[in-house]
Amino acid sequence: MAFYRICPYCHAHLDPGEVCDCQLDRERQEREQRKTEAESMRMLEVEKSGQLRLAI
Repeated sequence: MAFYRICPYCHAHLDPGEVCDCQLDRERQEREQRKTEAESMRMLEVEKSGQLRLAI
């Protein structure tokens, strides 16, 4: 009989009562990536021809 659980997402071996935070880490990384992408897009302008250029 095993005294641990296995996380269904990352397959980590967890102690009884322990909660895996792999999904929280993943959500945090996704939020940071979206924030970085949004900041990058603010620095760009689309010209009439459809070309992107830095909006400095």
